[in-house]
Amino acid sequence: MDLNFLPKVWREDSLPLEALGYEQCEVCTAKSRIIWGEGNPKASIVIILDKPGARENKEGEEYVCTTRQTLQKAIYEANLKPDDIYITYLLKCRPLRKYDKVKARQFSMPYLIRQIEAIRPKVFEFFCICSDTVN
Repeated sequence: MDLNFLPKVWREDSLPLEALGYEQCEVCTAKSRIIWGEGNPKASIVIILDKPGARENKEGEEYVCTTRQTLQKAIYEANLKPDDIYITYLLKCRPLRKYDKVKARQFSMPYLIRQIEAIRPKVFEFFCICSDTVN
């Protein structure tokens, strides 16, 4: 175990004006919030995940979910810095209930495409739990 590595909560990107329309997505609820991305939005490496993970434990304290811990560990082991990376999501809200995956992804894709066009990263990395993100 590397004692120098410690997962951290990364700064969330501020929401652009177009994010307001994302509230119409069925994964958004009164208890969820839109996570546009996290890390450095000017980074040359962009990683796209399927959806945000939990941000707080049951007591409301911030924590780093297992997926982000694994990803941060891989970034650390690749000798990259958090400032080298921007993480975004196909779905911009963490689903808190069952939802129509095809419909939610179709709704979300134009937001992701516009986001990527605005960022213009040098490198894309696709990490996904399911093949729907790649499709």
